[in-house]
Amino acid sequence: MHIYSKIKKTFIMLAVTVAMLGLTATFALAESEVEKEYKEGLYQREKGNIYSSIEAFNTILSAQPNLHRVRLELAVAYYRAMNFAEAKRHAQQVLNNPKTPQSVKLSINAFLAQLKKDEEAFYSKKTTLEYTVGLGILHDTNVNAGPDTSTVPVGIFTLFLTPESVQKSDSAVYMSAGLSHRYQSPKTFKAGDKIGRFSWMTKANLYRKEYFHENDYNLDIISFSTGPAISVLQSWRANVNFGIDQILIGDKRKGQYYSVTPSISKQFKKSELTWDAALIRREFKQDLDNDRDSLYTSTGLYYGRLFKNGKFAVQVGARIFNESADISRFSNDGTEVLAGANWVAWNNGSLYARFRQKDSKYDGVEPLFAKKRDETEQRYDAGVNHTFKKGTLEDWKITASYTYTENDSNLAIYDYDREVISLGMTRTFR
Repeated sequence: MHIYSKIKKTFIMLAVTVAMLGLTATFALAESEVEKEYKEGLYQREKGNIYSSIEAFNTILSAQPNLHRVRLELAVAYYRAMNFAEAKRHAQQVLNNPKTPQSVKLSINAFLAQLKKDEEAFYSKKTTLEYTVGLGILHDTNVNAGPDTSTVPVGIFTLFLTPESVQKSDSAVYMSAGLSHRYQSPKTFKAGDKIGRFSWMTKANLYRKEYFHENDYNLDIISFSTGPAISVLQSWRANVNFGIDQILIGDKRKGQYYSVTPSISKQFKKSELTWDAALIRREFKQDLDNDRDSLYTSTGLYYGRLFKNGKFAVQVGARIFNESADISRFSNDGTEVLAGANWVAWNNGSLYARFRQKDSKYDGVEPLFAKKRDETEQRYDAGVNHTFKKGTLEDWKITASYTYTENDSNLAIYDYDREVISLGMTRTFR
Protein backbone atom coordinates (compact mmCIF):
# COMPACT_ATOMS: atom_id res chain seq x y z
CA MET A 1 0.00 0.00 0.00
CA HIS A 2 1.25 3.48 -0.85
CA ILE A 3 2.36 5.49 2.17
CA TYR A 4 -0.21 8.24 1.54
CA SER A 5 -3.02 5.64 1.55
CA LYS A 6 -1.74 4.33 4.88
CA ILE A 7 -1.65 7.85 6.28
CA LYS A 8 -5.27 8.39 5.28
CA LYS A 9 -6.31 5.09 6.88
CA THR A 10 -4.48 5.82 10.11
CA PHE A 11 -5.77 9.40 10.17
CA ILE A 12 -9.36 8.12 10.05
CA MET A 13 -8.66 5.70 12.90
CA LEU A 14 -7.18 8.42 15.12
CA ALA A 15 -10.04 10.77 14.27
CA VAL A 16 -12.41 8.18 15.75
CA THR A 17 -10.17 8.11 18.83
CA VAL A 18 -10.37 11.88 19.13
CA ALA A 19 -14.14 11.75 18.89
CA MET A 20 -14.32 9.09 21.59
CA LEU A 21 -12.08 11.14 23.84
CA GLY A 22 -14.22 14.19 23.27
CA LEU A 23 -17.33 12.27 24.42
CA THR A 24 -15.87 10.57 27.46
CA ALA A 25 -13.31 12.97 28.91
CA THR A 26 -14.22 15.55 31.48
CA PHE A 27 -12.35 18.51 30.11
CA ALA A 28 -13.91 21.02 27.69
CA LEU A 29 -12.79 23.84 25.51
CA ALA A 30 -14.48 26.62 27.43
CA GLU A 31 -12.69 29.77 26.41
CA SER A 32 -13.88 31.26 23.14
CA GLU A 33 -10.35 32.10 21.99
CA VAL A 34 -9.23 28.53 22.57
CA GLU A 35 -12.23 27.19 20.69
CA LYS A 36 -11.53 29.58 17.81
CA GLU A 37 -7.88 28.50 17.62
CA TYR A 38 -8.92 24.86 17.81
CA LYS A 39 -11.32 25.18 14.87
CA GLU A 40 -8.66 27.06 12.93
CA GLY A 41 -6.24 24.18 13.46
CA LEU A 42 -8.80 21.66 12.16
CA TYR A 43 -9.63 23.87 9.19
CA GLN A 44 -6.00 24.41 8.17
CA ARG A 45 -5.24 20.70 8.46
CA GLU A 46 -8.14 19.76 6.19
CA LYS A 47 -6.99 22.38 3.71
CA GLY A 48 -3.59 20.70 3.65
CA ASN A 49 -1.87 23.61 5.40
CA ILE A 50 -0.17 21.31 7.86
CA TYR A 51 2.27 23.75 9.42
CA SER A 52 -0.45 26.30 10.15
CA SER A 53 -2.46 23.52 11.75
CA ILE A 54 0.50 22.46 13.92
CA GLU A 55 1.08 26.06 14.94
CA ALA A 56 -2.57 26.51 15.97
CA PHE A 57 -2.66 23.38 18.13
CA ASN A 58 0.72 24.17 19.72
CA THR A 59 -0.52 27.66 20.59
CA ILE A 60 -3.40 26.15 22.56
CA LEU A 61 -1.22 23.57 24.32
CA SER A 62 1.40 26.11 25.31
CA ALA A 63 -1.27 27.75 27.51
CA GLN A 64 -3.32 24.67 28.42
CA PRO A 65 -1.14 21.54 28.13
CA ASN A 66 -3.82 19.25 29.64
CA LEU A 67 -6.23 19.55 26.70
CA HIS A 68 -5.63 16.02 25.46
CA ARG A 69 -8.18 16.23 22.68
CA VAL A 70 -6.10 19.04 21.17
CA ARG A 71 -2.94 16.98 21.70
CA LEU A 72 -4.40 14.07 19.72
CA GLU A 73 -5.37 16.44 16.90
CA LEU A 74 -1.78 17.69 16.99
CA ALA A 75 -0.57 14.08 16.72
CA VAL A 76 -2.73 13.69 13.62
CA ALA A 77 -1.23 16.86 12.13
CA TYR A 78 2.32 15.67 12.78
CA TYR A 79 1.42 12.30 11.29
CA ARG A 80 0.17 13.94 8.11
CA ALA A 81 3.42 15.91 8.03
CA MET A 82 5.17 12.51 8.20
CA ASN A 83 6.90 13.65 11.38
CA PHE A 84 6.44 10.27 13.00
CA ALA A 85 8.53 11.02 16.10
CA GLU A 86 6.39 13.99 17.15
CA ALA A 87 3.15 12.16 16.28
CA LYS A 88 4.23 9.26 18.50
CA ARG A 89 5.34 11.55 21.35
CA HIS A 90 2.03 13.39 21.60
CA ALA A 91 -0.13 10.28 21.22
CA GLN A 92 1.96 8.50 23.85
CA GLN A 93 1.48 11.41 26.26
CA VAL A 94 -2.29 11.04 26.06
CA LEU A 95 -1.96 7.26 26.40
CA ASN A 96 0.09 7.63 29.59
CA ASN A 97 -2.46 9.91 31.22
CA PRO A 98 -4.35 7.94 33.93
CA LYS A 99 -7.55 9.89 33.18
CA THR A 100 -7.71 8.68 29.56
CA PRO A 101 -10.57 6.12 29.25
CA GLN A 102 -9.57 2.51 28.57
CA SER A 103 -11.56 2.37 25.32
CA VAL A 104 -9.63 5.37 24.02
CA LYS A 105 -6.32 3.81 25.07
CA LEU A 106 -7.11 0.77 22.92
CA SER A 107 -7.57 3.01 19.87
CA ILE A 108 -4.38 4.94 20.60
CA ASN A 109 -2.44 1.68 20.90
CA ALA A 110 -3.78 0.58 17.53
CA PHE A 111 -2.76 3.95 16.08
CA LEU A 112 0.76 3.66 17.49
CA ALA A 113 1.13 0.15 16.09
CA GLN A 114 0.08 1.33 12.62
CA LEU A 115 2.33 4.37 12.92
CA LYS A 116 5.31 2.12 13.60
CA LYS A 117 4.59 0.06 10.48
CA ASP A 118 4.15 3.17 8.34
CA GLU A 119 7.33 4.73 9.68
CA GLU A 120 9.33 1.60 8.85
CA ALA A 121 7.85 1.46 5.36
CA PHE A 122 8.44 5.16 4.78
CA TYR A 123 12.12 5.08 5.67
CA SER A 124 13.02 1.61 4.39
CA LYS A 125 11.42 1.57 0.94
CA LYS A 126 13.30 4.36 -0.78
CA THR A 127 13.19 2.76 -4.23
CA THR A 128 10.46 1.21 -6.37
CA LEU A 129 11.22 -1.01 -9.37
CA GLU A 130 8.53 -1.95 -11.89
CA TYR A 131 8.55 -4.02 -15.08
CA THR A 132 5.89 -3.67 -17.76
CA VAL A 133 5.28 -5.95 -20.73
CA GLY A 134 2.74 -5.65 -23.51
CA LEU A 135 1.73 -7.31 -26.76
CA GLY A 136 -1.05 -7.01 -29.28
CA ILE A 137 -2.26 -7.04 -32.85
CA LEU A 138 -3.50 -4.21 -35.07
CA HIS A 139 -4.75 -3.41 -38.55
CA ASP A 140 -3.56 -0.21 -40.26
CA THR A 141 -5.30 1.09 -43.40
CA ASN A 142 -2.44 3.46 -44.26
CA VAL A 143 0.87 1.97 -43.18
CA ASN A 144 2.98 4.64 -44.87
CA ALA A 145 0.51 7.52 -44.26
CA GLY A 146 0.40 8.21 -47.99
CA PRO A 147 -2.35 9.73 -50.13
CA ASP A 148 -5.07 7.63 -51.72
CA THR A 149 -4.79 7.49 -55.52
CA SER A 150 -8.13 9.29 -55.76
CA THR A 151 -6.67 12.19 -53.78
CA VAL A 152 -3.70 12.83 -56.09
CA PRO A 153 -4.54 15.01 -59.09
CA VAL A 154 -4.16 13.34 -62.46
CA GLY A 155 -1.35 14.88 -64.44
CA ILE A 156 2.33 15.52 -64.17
CA PHE A 157 2.42 15.25 -60.34
CA THR A 158 1.26 11.63 -60.53
CA LEU A 159 4.55 10.79 -62.22
CA PHE A 160 6.49 11.78 -59.12
CA LEU A 161 4.60 9.33 -56.89
CA THR A 162 6.32 5.97 -56.58
CA PRO A 163 4.20 2.90 -55.66
CA GLU A 164 5.61 3.19 -52.14
CA SER A 165 4.17 6.70 -51.82
CA VAL A 166 0.55 5.62 -52.26
CA GLN A 167 -1.65 4.39 -49.42
CA LYS A 168 -1.08 0.78 -48.32
CA SER A 169 -2.85 -1.30 -45.68
CA ASP A 170 -1.52 -4.17 -43.60
CA SER A 171 -1.81 -5.86 -40.22
CA ALA A 172 0.92 -6.06 -37.60
CA VAL A 173 1.87 -7.43 -34.21
CA TYR A 174 3.45 -5.22 -31.59
CA MET A 175 5.39 -5.86 -28.40
CA SER A 176 6.77 -3.63 -25.67
CA ALA A 177 8.89 -4.02 -22.58
CA GLY A 178 9.61 -1.34 -20.02
CA LEU A 179 11.50 -0.78 -16.81
CA SER A 180 10.91 2.08 -14.38
CA HIS A 181 12.81 2.96 -11.23
CA ARG A 182 11.75 5.57 -8.67
CA TYR A 183 13.87 6.85 -5.83
CA GLN A 184 12.02 8.75 -3.10
CA SER A 185 13.86 10.72 -0.49
CA PRO A 186 13.11 9.47 3.03
CA LYS A 187 13.01 13.07 4.21
CA THR A 188 10.32 15.66 3.62
CA PHE A 189 10.71 19.42 3.35
CA LYS A 190 8.56 22.45 4.05
CA ALA A 191 7.04 23.93 0.90
CA GLY A 192 5.27 27.04 2.07
CA ASP A 193 2.72 25.65 4.52
CA LYS A 194 2.65 22.16 3.03
CA ILE A 195 4.71 18.97 2.91
CA GLY A 196 7.08 18.36 0.02
CA ARG A 197 9.02 15.30 -1.06
CA PHE A 198 11.77 14.79 -3.63
CA SER A 199 12.03 11.84 -6.03
CA TRP A 200 13.94 10.76 -9.12
CA MET A 201 12.34 8.73 -11.90
CA THR A 202 14.18 6.71 -14.56
CA LYS A 203 12.51 4.80 -17.39
CA ALA A 204 13.67 2.59 -20.25
CA ASN A 205 11.36 1.16 -22.90
CA LEU A 206 11.55 -1.01 -26.03
CA TYR A 207 8.74 -1.03 -28.62
CA ARG A 208 8.51 -3.15 -31.77
CA LYS A 209 5.77 -3.10 -34.45
CA GLU A 210 6.17 -5.66 -37.23
CA TYR A 211 3.89 -5.73 -40.26
CA PHE A 212 2.93 -8.99 -41.93
CA HIS A 213 3.82 -7.83 -45.46
CA GLU A 214 5.02 -4.20 -45.54
CA ASN A 215 8.25 -4.84 -43.65
CA ASP A 216 9.82 -1.61 -44.91
CA TYR A 217 7.57 0.16 -42.40
CA ASN A 218 8.34 -1.93 -39.34
CA LEU A 219 8.88 0.37 -36.37
CA ASP A 220 11.29 0.12 -33.45
CA ILE A 221 11.59 2.72 -30.70
CA ILE A 222 14.19 2.54 -27.95
CA SER A 223 13.59 5.15 -25.24
CA PHE A 224 15.38 6.23 -22.10
CA SER A 225 14.54 9.10 -19.77
CA THR A 226 15.54 10.26 -16.32
CA GLY A 227 14.96 13.28 -14.14
CA PRO A 228 13.96 14.76 -10.78
CA ALA A 229 10.47 15.39 -9.44
CA ILE A 230 8.97 17.26 -6.50
CA SER A 231 5.53 16.60 -5.05
CA VAL A 232 3.79 18.78 -2.49
CA LEU A 233 0.92 16.97 -0.79
CA GLN A 234 -2.52 18.30 -1.78
CA SER A 235 -1.00 21.21 -3.71
CA TRP A 236 1.29 20.73 -6.71
CA ARG A 237 3.95 18.60 -8.35
CA ALA A 238 6.72 19.30 -10.84
CA ASN A 239 9.24 17.29 -12.81
CA VAL A 240 11.74 17.54 -15.63
CA ASN A 241 12.80 14.63 -17.82
CA PHE A 242 15.93 14.32 -19.93
CA GLY A 243 15.39 11.76 -22.68
CA ILE A 244 16.83 10.09 -25.72
CA ASP A 245 14.86 8.12 -28.31
CA GLN A 246 16.30 5.92 -31.04
CA ILE A 247 13.87 5.33 -33.94
CA LEU A 248 14.21 2.64 -36.61
CA ILE A 249 11.90 2.18 -39.61
CA GLY A 250 12.23 -0.91 -41.77
CA ASP A 251 15.09 -2.02 -39.49
CA LYS A 252 17.09 1.05 -40.54
CA ARG A 253 17.97 3.95 -38.28
CA LYS A 254 15.51 6.73 -38.96
CA GLY A 255 16.76 9.18 -36.39
CA GLN A 256 17.59 10.06 -32.85
CA TYR A 257 15.78 12.54 -30.62
CA TYR A 258 17.26 14.31 -27.58
CA SER A 259 14.67 15.95 -25.33
CA VAL A 260 14.13 18.05 -22.22
CA THR A 261 10.51 18.08 -21.00
CA PRO A 262 9.53 20.03 -17.85
CA SER A 263 6.04 19.88 -16.36
CA ILE A 264 4.18 21.53 -13.46
CA SER A 265 0.71 20.56 -12.19
CA LYS A 266 -1.42 22.50 -9.72
CA GLN A 267 -3.95 20.38 -7.86
CA PHE A 268 -7.37 21.55 -6.74
CA LYS A 269 -10.11 19.65 -4.93
CA LYS A 270 -11.53 17.93 -8.02
CA SER A 271 -9.39 19.29 -10.81
CA GLU A 272 -5.85 19.87 -12.00
CA LEU A 273 -4.11 22.45 -14.19
CA THR A 274 -0.90 21.40 -15.96
CA TRP A 275 1.72 23.35 -17.88
CA ASP A 276 4.37 21.51 -19.86
CA ALA A 277 7.01 22.23 -22.46
CA ALA A 278 9.35 20.33 -24.75
CA LEU A 279 12.72 21.08 -26.28
CA ILE A 280 13.71 18.34 -28.75
CA ARG A 281 16.72 18.04 -31.03
CA ARG A 282 15.80 15.79 -33.96
CA GLU A 283 18.66 14.23 -35.90
CA PHE A 284 17.81 12.10 -38.95
CA LYS A 285 20.10 9.43 -40.38
CA GLN A 286 18.74 8.34 -43.77
CA ASP A 287 19.67 10.06 -47.04
CA LEU A 288 16.05 10.73 -47.95
CA ASP A 289 15.80 12.88 -44.81
CA ASN A 290 18.72 15.15 -45.66
CA ASP A 291 18.18 18.69 -44.36
CA ARG A 292 15.40 17.58 -41.96
CA ASP A 293 17.49 17.86 -38.79
CA SER A 294 15.61 20.29 -36.58
CA LEU A 295 15.03 21.87 -33.20
CA TYR A 296 11.44 21.40 -32.01
CA THR A 297 9.98 23.51 -29.21
CA SER A 298 6.48 23.51 -27.78
CA THR A 299 4.50 24.49 -24.72
CA GLY A 300 0.97 23.76 -23.61
CA LEU A 301 -1.66 24.17 -20.92
CA TYR A 302 -4.14 21.45 -19.89
CA TYR A 303 -7.09 21.33 -17.51
CA GLY A 304 -8.64 18.15 -16.12
CA ARG A 305 -11.62 17.66 -13.83
CA LEU A 306 -13.25 14.73 -12.03
CA PHE A 307 -16.99 14.13 -11.78
CA LYS A 308 -19.22 11.48 -10.20
CA ASN A 309 -16.80 10.78 -7.32
CA GLY A 310 -13.91 10.30 -9.71
CA LYS A 311 -15.66 7.88 -12.05
CA PHE A 312 -15.82 10.37 -14.92
CA ALA A 313 -12.91 12.58 -15.97
CA VAL A 314 -12.51 15.16 -18.72
CA GLN A 315 -9.47 17.02 -20.03
CA VAL A 316 -9.05 19.91 -22.45
CA GLY A 317 -5.87 21.60 -23.56
CA ALA A 318 -3.96 23.56 -26.14
CA ARG A 319 -0.33 24.04 -27.14
CA ILE A 320 1.82 25.92 -29.61
CA PHE A 321 4.87 24.53 -31.39
CA ASN A 322 7.71 25.51 -33.68
CA GLU A 323 10.09 23.30 -35.63
CA SER A 324 13.18 24.94 -37.10
CA ALA A 325 14.80 22.62 -39.66
CA ASP A 326 17.98 22.93 -41.70
CA ILE A 327 15.97 24.12 -44.69
CA SER A 328 12.75 26.13 -44.66
CA ARG A 329 10.78 23.49 -46.58
CA PHE A 330 10.67 21.37 -43.41
CA SER A 331 10.38 24.21 -40.91
CA ASN A 332 6.89 24.75 -39.54
CA ASP A 333 4.89 26.12 -36.65
CA GLY A 334 1.34 25.91 -35.46
CA THR A 335 -1.12 24.99 -32.75
CA GLU A 336 -2.75 21.92 -31.23
CA VAL A 337 -6.00 21.57 -29.32
CA LEU A 338 -7.32 18.46 -27.61
CA ALA A 339 -10.25 17.18 -25.59
CA GLY A 340 -10.77 13.83 -23.92
CA ALA A 341 -12.91 11.92 -21.47
CA ASN A 342 -12.62 8.74 -19.41
CA TRP A 343 -15.49 6.88 -17.74
CA VAL A 344 -15.10 4.10 -15.19
CA ALA A 345 -18.12 2.21 -16.50
CA TRP A 346 -17.80 -0.96 -14.37
CA ASN A 347 -15.50 -2.49 -11.78
CA ASN A 348 -11.93 -2.49 -13.14
CA GLY A 349 -13.11 -1.30 -16.55
CA SER A 350 -13.34 2.02 -18.37
CA LEU A 351 -14.20 3.68 -21.68
CA TYR A 352 -12.30 6.61 -23.17
CA ALA A 353 -12.50 8.99 -26.12
CA ARG A 354 -10.10 11.71 -27.32
CA PHE A 355 -9.90 14.31 -30.07
CA ARG A 356 -6.86 16.25 -31.26
CA GLN A 357 -6.47 18.85 -34.00
CA LYS A 358 -3.09 20.06 -35.22
CA ASP A 359 -2.73 23.04 -37.57
CA SER A 360 0.65 23.48 -39.26
CA LYS A 361 2.06 26.17 -41.54
CA TYR A 362 5.38 25.55 -43.33
CA ASP A 363 7.95 28.23 -44.00
CA GLY A 364 9.35 27.13 -47.33
CA VAL A 365 7.85 26.64 -50.77
CA GLU A 366 7.29 23.06 -51.92
CA PRO A 367 9.16 22.14 -55.14
CA LEU A 368 6.92 21.82 -58.21
CA PHE A 369 3.91 23.35 -56.46
CA ALA A 370 5.27 26.87 -55.85
CA LYS A 371 3.23 26.93 -52.65
CA LYS A 372 3.85 26.65 -48.94
CA ARG A 373 2.17 23.76 -47.15
CA ASP A 374 -0.76 24.64 -44.92
CA GLU A 375 -2.57 21.70 -43.37
CA THR A 376 -4.83 20.47 -40.60
CA GLU A 377 -4.59 17.04 -39.03
CA GLN A 378 -7.50 15.70 -36.99
CA ARG A 379 -7.28 12.56 -34.89
CA TYR A 380 -10.09 10.69 -33.11
CA ASP A 381 -9.44 7.93 -30.55
CA ALA A 382 -11.86 5.66 -28.72
CA GLY A 383 -11.23 2.59 -26.64
CA VAL A 384 -12.08 0.29 -23.77
CA ASN A 385 -9.89 -1.07 -20.94
CA HIS A 386 -10.46 -3.89 -18.48
CA THR A 387 -8.13 -5.21 -15.78
CA PHE A 388 -8.60 -8.77 -14.56
CA LYS A 389 -8.40 -9.18 -10.79
CA LYS A 390 -8.47 -12.97 -10.59
CA GLY A 391 -8.04 -16.08 -12.69
CA THR A 392 -5.40 -16.92 -15.29
CA LEU A 393 -5.19 -13.31 -16.52
CA GLU A 394 -4.99 -11.75 -13.06
CA ASP A 395 -3.49 -8.22 -13.19
CA TRP A 396 -3.43 -8.16 -17.01
CA LYS A 397 -5.09 -5.15 -18.64
CA ILE A 398 -6.87 -5.71 -21.96
CA THR A 399 -7.28 -2.73 -24.30
CA ALA A 400 -9.24 -2.45 -27.54
CA SER A 401 -8.96 0.82 -29.47
CA TYR A 402 -9.90 2.58 -32.69
CA THR A 403 -8.05 5.58 -34.16
CA TYR A 404 -9.02 7.64 -37.18
CA THR A 405 -6.67 10.30 -38.58
CA GLU A 406 -7.39 12.71 -41.42
CA ASN A 407 -4.87 15.16 -42.85
CA ASP A 408 -6.25 17.99 -45.00
CA SER A 409 -3.59 19.94 -46.90
CA ASN A 410 -3.69 22.74 -49.44
CA LEU A 411 -1.43 20.46 -51.53
CA ALA A 412 -3.45 17.37 -52.46
CA ILE A 413 -0.39 15.15 -52.50
CA TYR A 414 -0.24 15.47 -48.70
CA ASP A 415 -3.91 14.63 -48.09
CA TYR A 416 -4.47 11.28 -46.40
CA ASP A 417 -6.66 9.41 -43.96
CA ARG A 418 -5.81 6.48 -41.75
CA GLU A 419 -7.63 3.99 -39.53
CA VAL A 420 -5.98 1.78 -36.92
CA ILE A 421 -7.82 -0.91 -34.97
CA SER A 422 -5.88 -2.66 -32.21
CA LEU A 423 -6.31 -5.24 -29.47
CA GLY A 424 -3.61 -5.62 -26.81
CA MET A 425 -2.76 -6.56 -23.27
CA THR A 426 -0.26 -5.23 -20.71
CA ARG A 427 0.88 -6.11 -17.22
CA THR A 428 3.06 -4.41 -14.66
CA PHE A 429 5.18 -6.47 -12.29
CA ARG A 430 6.36 -4.97 -9.00
